[in-house]
Amino acid sequence: MRCNVHKFEKNGVCKPCVEGMVCQHDDSVGLNITSLRVLRGYWRVNLHSETILRCPMGDAACPRQDSTCAPNYRGPRCDVCDDGAAKMRAGSGWTCEGCSH
Repeated sequence: MRCNVHKFEKNGVCKPCVEGMVCQHDDSVGLNITSLRVLRGYWRVNLHSETILRCPMGDAACPRQDSTCAPNYRGPRCDVCDDGAAKMRAGSGWTCEGCSH
């Protein structure tokens, strides 16, 4: 099934793209829930989820379109500092900085 521009397919139904989704179609492949990517600074639970959430730690924590966390970050929405990293103030937000041994 191929959906129109700014829509993706999930379980045979075309759904509208929401904030945080990358909704660019490839001419050879229709956009579906598992091929959908998220913008930098956004996160989703897994490839089957259509819920897109803003990363509270900012773009640095969620830099990839596949929702994996950046180094030193982990957890839902990449909002927890990894073991060996400390939460530090960075401008108006926060960052997780690796600790030196």
